[in-house]
Amino acid sequence: MNIPAGPRCHNMTPLHEAVMNRRMDALALLVSRGADLSLIDESGQTPLALARFLNHQDVVEVVEMEQGSIECFTSPKSVL
Repeated sequence: MNIPAGPRCHNMTPLHEAVMNRRMDALALLVSRGADLSLIDESGQTPLALARFLNHQDVVEVVEMEQGSIECFTSPKSVL
């Protein structure tokens, strides 16, 4: 789910807004609906980078966990 941001939003996605405002409920909903964690805002920050910049450790942990889940799901399994 990718909802484009408007010019008055500093090119932030709803996911960036949820991260910035520590809206864990919105963050969980957006991620569960397939929000793209790799989108960047006009400063070139992903939601994870924004959470780190703002020192929102609780948000960092959730986003890192979600990124790990996605990477584990999409990465090919090695064959021995």
